[in-house]
Amino acid sequence: MLNSLSAFSSMKVPHVHKSFRVFVAAFVALTLVHLSLLSGEAALVRLVCLVCIVSTFAKGMWYTFTDGEIFAFWGRFVTKHVPVWIQPTLATCPRCMCSFWGVIAIAWVYFIPAPYVWAIALPCAVGLQEMIDK
Repeated sequence: MLNSLSAFSSMKVPHVHKSFRVFVAAFVALTLVHLSLLSGEAALVRLVCLVCIVSTFAKGMWYTFTDGEIFAFWGRFVTKHVPVWIQPTLATCPRCMCSFWGVIAIAWVYFIPAPYVWAIALPCAVGLQEMIDK
């Protein structure tokens, strides 16, 4: 396992810091270990649920960052004050945002108490509506 992590972190990927590649490799390894603890259908159902949560949450957050929406100030801030190479991950690309906002959504689902689930459910609902409307 360590050999695969070091091989991944030594890859030459433009505009990606080495520590970020190590973080991604560790996250993937932990996810695989976590899924291997579950058996069969339970692991698949959990994985599909996580994919749905991450994708709809990122899409919902992206939509709220567009002009005229509630968090448009964040989108404007990112495009003016954040380096161009990180802007897609923070606010401008819904697919790229899955890597950052998806981790936040997963952490929220697993570690924040149930009464606060609305903080995940609302952006997911917005994202789902945006996907359906397209």
